[in-house]
Amino acid sequence: MDRSKPKDYLILAIIACFCPAWPINIVGFVYSIMSRNSLEQGNIDGARRLGRVAKLLSVVSLVGGAVIFIACAVNLSMFKYCYFSPVDIQLFF
Repeated sequence: MDRSKPKDYLILAIIACFCPAWPINIVGFVYSIMSRNSLEQGNIDGARRLGRVAKLLSVVSLVGGAVIFIACAVNLSMFKYCYFSPVDIQLFF
């Protein structure tokens, strides 16, 4: 077995916290901190497992954030083609 120091992916988790997929990236950040704490306590296998989960959640958050940004950009670019006449606005009220 490889007994080298496992990565906790803290930097990746911090970068992922700036994406709009907040529930996922906060959990990834927590797993990263838990991985670091497990390593300090000497639990190398637990730190490696928690680090992998932190990496997975951070990557999912980054991809999800990119999808949200693209969807918002497409939605806003299509909004300029939607014109409402005063009659249409009166129908809503």
